[in-house]
Amino acid sequence: MVHHCFHLRPVADSDTVEGIRALAVDKDHTPNWKPARVEDLDLSEAARFFESPWPSDHHPLRDLG
Repeated sequence: MVHHCFHLRPVADSDTVEGIRALAVDKDHTPNWKPARVEDLDLSEAARFFESPWPSDHHPLRDLG
């Protein structure tokens, strides 16, 4: 999921980067989220955060089961 936070969108559109900017860089605590309202969120885009970046036979934790 952390990988997706930095790689699903270009940096200019990344909510992760925007959150870091608002909290740690500018310290203005006013992030400009895209989209601005949760009601406008594309659910298919949100679902992509939960897709594994690895095929199941190459997942680094595959042998823990």
